[in-house]
Amino acid sequence: MNASSGSKGPLNGQRKRMYLKAVELFGFKSFHDRCTLIFPSSGLSVIVGPNGCGKSNIVEAILWALGEMRPSLLRSKQMEDVIFNGTEAVKPSNMAEVSLVFETQYQEELRITRRLYRSGVSEYLLNRKPCRLKDIRDIFLGTGLGTNTYAVIPQGEIEALITAPPQQIRLLIEEAAGISRVHEREKETLKKIEETQRNLERILPLLEEVQREAESLKEEASKAQRFKVLRERLKEIEIKEIALNLAKLEEELALILETENTLQAELFEIEKQKAQLEIEVNKARENLLSLTEELQTLEKQILILEGKREREEEKLKSILSEKENKRGQIATLKKHLEETEKSLIDFKERKEKILTEIRQIEDALMDKESLLIENEKRSKELEPKRREFHEKRNLLRKEILELEALKVRLSNSLKEAEEKNFLLDIKESKLTKEIAELSQSIDKSERESAQIESKRKMILTQLKNEEHLIHSLYENQKELQEKIHSKNQQLSQILGEIKALKFQEETLKNLQTPFAGYSEEVKAVLENPQRFGLKPVKSLGDLLEAEPGYEKAVEAVLGEGIKALVVENLKEAFEVIEKTRGEIPLLLPRQNLSEEKEILKGIKAKEREEILSGLFRNVELVKELPSNLEDEKEYVTPEGVFLDRRGFIWPKRTFGILERKNLLKEIIKNLKDLSEKKDIIEMELTNLKKEEESLKKKINEVENTIKKLKKELNEIEFVQKEIQGKYDLLKRKREALFAELEEIKEQKTMWQKTIKENDEKLKNIQEKYNKIKADYEDNEIQAKKIDTERRKIEERRNFLKIEIATLKERLERKKDLLEELSSRIKKAQNEMEIFKNELEKAQERLKELEKEETTTKGLLENTQAGIKVLSNRLFELKEKEREQTKILKKIEKSLQNLQEKREQIKSKLSQLKINEETLKVQMEHFIDILRENYKVEPEEAKEILYRTSLPPNYEEIKREIKMDLEKLGEVFLGAIEEYEEIKTRLQFLQTQKADLERSLRNLEDSLEEMRKRSQEVFRETFERVKEIFRDLVGKLFEGGKGDLILQESSEPLVKILIEPKGKRLKSIELLSGGEKSMASIAFILSLFFLNPAPFCIMDEVDSSLDEMNIERFLSLLTELKDQCQFILVTHQPKTIEEAQYVYGITMETPGISKVISLRMQ
Repeated sequence: MNASSGSKGPLNGQRKRMYLKAVELFGFKSFHDRCTLIFPSSGLSVIVGPNGCGKSNIVEAILWALGEMRPSLLRSKQMEDVIFNGTEAVKPSNMAEVSLVFETQYQEELRITRRLYRSGVSEYLLNRKPCRLKDIRDIFLGTGLGTNTYAVIPQGEIEALITAPPQQIRLLIEEAAGISRVHEREKETLKKIEETQRNLERILPLLEEVQREAESLKEEASKAQRFKVLRERLKEIEIKEIALNLAKLEEELALILETENTLQAELFEIEKQKAQLEIEVNKARENLLSLTEELQTLEKQILILEGKREREEEKLKSILSEKENKRGQIATLKKHLEETEKSLIDFKERKEKILTEIRQIEDALMDKESLLIENEKRSKELEPKRREFHEKRNLLRKEILELEALKVRLSNSLKEAEEKNFLLDIKESKLTKEIAELSQSIDKSERESAQIESKRKMILTQLKNEEHLIHSLYENQKELQEKIHSKNQQLSQILGEIKALKFQEETLKNLQTPFAGYSEEVKAVLENPQRFGLKPVKSLGDLLEAEPGYEKAVEAVLGEGIKALVVENLKEAFEVIEKTRGEIPLLLPRQNLSEEKEILKGIKAKEREEILSGLFRNVELVKELPSNLEDEKEYVTPEGVFLDRRGFIWPKRTFGILERKNLLKEIIKNLKDLSEKKDIIEMELTNLKKEEESLKKKINEVENTIKKLKKELNEIEFVQKEIQGKYDLLKRKREALFAELEEIKEQKTMWQKTIKENDEKLKNIQEKYNKIKADYEDNEIQAKKIDTERRKIEERRNFLKIEIATLKERLERKKDLLEELSSRIKKAQNEMEIFKNELEKAQERLKELEKEETTTKGLLENTQAGIKVLSNRLFELKEKEREQTKILKKIEKSLQNLQEKREQIKSKLSQLKINEETLKVQMEHFIDILRENYKVEPEEAKEILYRTSLPPNYEEIKREIKMDLEKLGEVFLGAIEEYEEIKTRLQFLQTQKADLERSLRNLEDSLEEMRKRSQEVFRETFERVKEIFRDLVGKLFEGGKGDLILQESSEPLVKILIEPKGKRLKSIELLSGGEKSMASIAFILSLFFLNPAPFCIMDEVDSSLDEMNIERFLSLLTELKDQCQFILVTHQPKTIEEAQYVYGITMETPGISKVISLRMQ
């Protein structure tokens, strides 16, 4: 059977979900540089290369990129070992990175990257965006590349697969079946179940707490509701009271307004007279004002003229000053012009003289240059001898200079060492002082810290005592609350019992309704007999009362007769029969026979005891009915079984009138007992609540004390931390200073040593220097003779050069001087032109100033004349002003008298206004109270008052309401709202609880379904893999047999069995290495035939196979090549020949792998 045709996997060889397009490595193990391996979409690719070149590193890189977390599978001790560790020539990498590039069935690129830094930080990227390892694993679940991948076979793992534990074999089959995805969902579902259970566990105590809180708030809410009702009643009375006060104040206000109107009329008359006088005053004032205005106008004109005069005087002064300045400027300009003319003449004369000197210097320069040429010729002849002596001198000089430089360096070094030593002495002294100061500060900090610690311990002791006290108070509170809860339960139970008893009482009373079952006409007669001309009648049941235990016997004997009406005589009986139409039985009592009967001991008849003996004559009360019966006797048992004289036995009746009567009495008695018990419990509950309130106050006080102590403790600890921080800082600083002091001492020792060494070196150098200097002096004497002659020539030549240079310099200076004189001449000419122009302008301005002076003097004279005229007019007007002022004062006196009278009236009006305002303020006060306290407008308050008038005893009612409010004590008005909120919260929590329980059930059902489905899929997949495995073993082992055995347990276990042809093995361990590899290959390829992974990479799986087995192995790969990529790391030539692509791994640089790709034809 063909393995591929027989498979029924998810893909069935029809299409590939994705394939491995490329692998990129950077810094991973031996791949230091970035390398990329691009793979074809199908066929066989091989990776070849010598041992140790890094082939297996590619397989491990792919496994690592897929999320492998076990260093052992990557041939490493720890995960950081995968980072390139460097070579002798190349530094280690800081990071390892591997990227896998896939192409999906939709031709989209999927890139997965994993990075690891030496710091231990790891990164995962999906399409170059950060992601989690879980996100990557989720992509490959069920593809064969999941956690239990069968698509990547590292080196040495192929042989180990056949002997792997059964659990591992099962996991590989599950991966092929796609169950790994289901398992992930199972894990997620389990997490959700655990989370839901945790949420449920959290919500249950919360629900109980909210229920308890709701129960405790219920009573508070009821109390708050009662408080609100009382407060509303009080509010209504107070509003009415304020409305009444407002009405009284309005009446008083109306009276004040009337008085004000009378005074206003009087004031009006005075105002008229005042207005007339004011007109006269205004007229006088107008006249006075016009005079004043005229006076002011004249004064202003005089001021203007005086200002004008001052300005003209200032202008005249300015003109005179400028005139003097211009005269001085003209004199200065004339002087400058004369000086410039003189300078110009002098510059021209000097220019002519310099031109003559230049010609003389040029002639002398030519003579000196010819003499210099002759001297240079003689100097060249003496040069060889001089050079010989000078070379020797230079060598000696060089040595002398080197020694001198060394001497200088040593001297400088010695000086520097001495300076350093001196500075270190100063620094040492300074540090010693600082250390002493720091030690004092540290001692001070220690003392402060000890004081703070003492205080802290004292507060801790107090806090511990207070906490112990509050703990005991909490315990007392808890006990009180338990007692209150217990009393509340008892009270609730008693109230429930009272309610039940009252219901029973009401029911029994309803059942005891007289005349039940009769028609309406009969009921009307019996309920009001006088209306129909009858005497009041009672039924037998109303008259009789039976002791407990006798009721059933009495009712059994009487039967329906218990409902009969008791009449006095036959006449009355016939009247009742006529009116009731014979619907009701009647009883005419017989004479009292005075017969003593047992049954009569337990019966009483109110006011009619004589009827009993007649009713129960011949009736015996017995425990059991007798077998021998006497004539004319009737028997009845306490249970109500009745044997009449005719022999009829009547069974016990249902609940009767007498039983209900007795039961009603018992209920009433029980109700009374329970009410008394309720009152006692309520009193105890009130006392307990008062005790609880007192305890709460005490707890609050203790809690406040604890908070205060904790606050103090926090402050002290904060201060302590600050002191400790300061203490630590000072200690560190002192330690640093000690360390610095030690360092300074070491430096001092070093510099002292340097000073001593430099002294010795300096002495040795000085001796050597003296010897070389003596040789140098001998050489100088021999060279001196030659140098003397040459010096003379040289001196002559230098002298000539100097003379030539001097002449050239003089020539240049003369030429420069010539240029400078030409420039000065031009500048002097320009200055003369400027001075002439400025002189002309100054002369013109002087003429203008003389004209302005004349004009200004004329204007000044005119202004002074005008001021004189205006001053005379001003005097006249002031006389008129004095006369008008006298008239005005007379009128104003009359006006003042009227004003005083007016003020008196106004004073009265003002007093009335104050009273009015006082009333208004009082009214506003009441209105504000209405608006602010009661949110009611005055009109609404009046309407409330008019609707229902204020009762005469409203003050007493107010007191009673206030007393009731005081009795309620402290009321938490928010309890109503809180109670509603807590009820809403309780409903919400109950809903949440139900939702969580439902969600938990759904999750558990879903988990069970997933487990069931995964088991079914696993068994189905197992059978298909088993079938393919048998077929592949037959092909690879030629007649061999193979099988997969499923061992049932809590988790199914899979065992591989192999039996090569002609062998009977007791254990799979006895297979050879090649046979183990072949068996493992058969199992792995079985999974690929069932569910091909996107790719398969195997590392040296063919290393232990012979040529024939390699051919068989490759033939199976050929069958699968269109469904899956196969990448093999190999050394086998046969495998390499079959490959379409070959990737060579080299290590040209030791320790660094490189990739070479080759496509095979």
